[in-house]
Amino acid sequence: MDPRVRRIRKASAGFSDSSTLIMNSLGSEVLTESTVVSASIEVVAEHQGESQAGWDYDVRRFYRELDIEQVGRRAARKALDLLGARSIDSVKAPVLLDPPVAEEFLSIMASGLSAESVQKKRSLFIGKLDSSVISPLITVYDDGLLAGGLGTAPSDDELVPMKKKTVIDKGRLALYLYNTYSANKDRTASTGNGIRGGFRGMPGVGVTNLYIAPGAQTQEEILQSTPKGLLVTEIMGAHMANPISGDFSVGATGFWIEQGKKAYPVREITIAGNILDLMKNIDAVGSDLRFSGRIGSPSLRVKELSIGGK
Repeated sequence: MDPRVRRIRKASAGFSDSSTLIMNSLGSEVLTESTVVSASIEVVAEHQGESQAGWDYDVRRFYRELDIEQVGRRAARKALDLLGARSIDSVKAPVLLDPPVAEEFLSIMASGLSAESVQKKRSLFIGKLDSSVISPLITVYDDGLLAGGLGTAPSDDELVPMKKKTVIDKGRLALYLYNTYSANKDRTASTGNGIRGGFRGMPGVGVTNLYIAPGAQTQEEILQSTPKGLLVTEIMGAHMANPISGDFSVGATGFWIEQGKKAYPVREITIAGNILDLMKNIDAVGSDLRFSGRIGSPSLRVKELSIGGK
């Protein structure tokens, strides 16, 4: 792709198929056969004594949907784009989150949507059912019937039929996610979110295909409408965020935005805040929905976020 791309640190691909049979004492029986394919690569670009790494991946249900060449090209582009990156002064500014970054923030929030977490007092959303919790531009679905979704199946792991559910409706928390046990505790019905790691494990509460509904604008259009700010293409340390309080402080790389364009690459910065405050301040939603596993998001622009630099 470019002579400055000098090395490949690691490249891998995975192809698997599985069959899962679930039966219960009531005579119900579901057999699910599925495939998963994936590809990832990390490359290094070098120029005038500087080196930068770029990583990309994709995972799909079907091989025909996996574009391995594009995975390589995206990784190379990321490495090349970071050549010449620098830090910036600490500032509060609009922040545009690339889809993989927005997915990580949705993942932090996802555990709080579990009724099990609410019952154990370990959720961001305790006592907030039917309340406005995030930006009205955001609608979140959990869709166990999504075509090609990694969490798609006829039923959950307790034989409750899958369906599409609106979890957050235009910023309003519409429901919690239940398995049978947590539903019985609240005297309600399972939402089909009984997930187990294998036949030896007890069913917990998990997502099927959880995603933020895409908007009408492309990322480029959102970028052009941002006079000044930060485009974040990668974060480090999201797993350290507090899923109960929602507080986070993560390392970030990306691009500084000037007059609606990428001005220069930036690194060695942090973004910090609270996940619910971040989601409340979303003022633009992209059309570029992308999934990483069972969680997906389009680009999201935050009205203002604290950026820590030099």
